[in-house]
Amino acid sequence: MGSVGDTYKCPWCGRVGAGGYAPDPIGYPICTLGPHSCLQKYMAHGCTTRGDVKGKALVWVFCNPGDPSRVTVRDTVLAIVMPKVAEFC
Repeated sequence: MGSVGDTYKCPWCGRVGAGGYAPDPIGYPICTLGPHSCLQKYMAHGCTTRGDVKGKALVWVFCNPGDPSRVTVRDTVLAIVMPKVAEFC
């Protein structure tokens, strides 16, 4: 597959302008630039779908309380999201 343009939007993470490469098992380009590229997630963590990437991100935020940066993110998300969820329950 040819290279992607500067306006290519990764179908997994939604980033624009982060390059693109199409691994054979996937068949379409995913982003390649940056330390958190989807290609890196595919190679290192076995992600094969957008759902895998989103799922691993949620696990990183909510299931690793030992890292202070994760606790801050988790607490912020819970403070914003949980009241909204409670409205619908």
